[in-house]
Amino acid sequence: MDLRITFSPGHVSLVKEEQSAPSGRVVLVTGATGLLGRVVLAEFQREGWRAVGTAYRRARGPILRCDLLDEDAVRSLLHQLKPDVVVHCAAERRPDVVERHSEAAVNLNVLATSSLAKEAAAAGMVFLYISTDYVFDGRHPPYGEDDAPNPLNLYGRSKLEGERETLRQCPGAVVLRVPVLYGEVEHVAESAVTALWPRVLQGAPESCTLDHCQQRFPTYTGDVAALSEAAPGVSRPQNPQLDCSRLRVLGLSVEPRPFSSNITSCLWPFLPDKRWRQTEYSNQGYPPYHDNPAPYQGSPAPYQGSPAPYQGSPAPYQAGWEASKGAQYQHPSSNP
Repeated sequence: MDLRITFSPGHVSLVKEEQSAPSGRVVLVTGATGLLGRVVLAEFQREGWRAVGTAYRRARGPILRCDLLDEDAVRSLLHQLKPDVVVHCAAERRPDVVERHSEAAVNLNVLATSSLAKEAAAAGMVFLYISTDYVFDGRHPPYGEDDAPNPLNLYGRSKLEGERETLRQCPGAVVLRVPVLYGEVEHVAESAVTALWPRVLQGAPESCTLDHCQQRFPTYTGDVAALSEAAPGVSRPQNPQLDCSRLRVLGLSVEPRPFSSNITSCLWPFLPDKRWRQTEYSNQGYPPYHDNPAPYQGSPAPYQGSPAPYQGSPAPYQAGWEASKGAQYQHPSSNP
């Protein structure tokens, strides 16, 4: 049994964690020290998997240090662990940092994703890529799996290229697009939601206007990471939502929308009873949107602020794939 302190907006608590004995199933979670990666890793452990996490700058304790841009190191790790599933959470996810350090961000979000998906496919592993709603422009919600992406910034473009590389290198892979996340944080600035909390508590009177790409629907990390239904008699929140009472006092529109898919949906072949998953999506037009993924072609052109309409293929890039792979890489500070 482990004890840990959890912090979420409005409360701090001490939680007892009972972990199941590891089964024969193995999962590798990249970015396991990040906001989502921590929860995904813990959820797999609670469900009885042998869960192994990797990180880079913040690797500590049982978390393995791995440079995802080192193809030999990645290949060696996969051959050693032989995971059934790879959940790729690692990314540079801060749009402002992506704009300032575009080469490093593209290396992590696209090139590392491509090589990891390629190695996973060669070994017959299930590959799950965590993407973002930034691949859409936000003008015509709600979005489905088949809607054409139209990213408005370099972060969205890099994640869309990561999706395409994932599906090109590993055609059977799963792409899970998640909106802005909140949950148990190590510091309030770790989530865009909790970063706002001090000002909400102050009851700041200022108002502001947001464009379409800045209007978000926060998603609880526990919802994304959930692997299966709780056992009978075990208390477990279902579709928990952010407490928006203070936002309503400020006159903000805060109607929550439930998150329709979680990792359970993506890993249904590993669940004891597969029938619920097959029935649930029998009439919904799966498989999800693939967009005819083309090979990634190198470093992105500088973001100009008004992208051309989406044409169904990646925006042109200025440098070749091999040149980009050989460029000097410097890890961004947020690389988990």
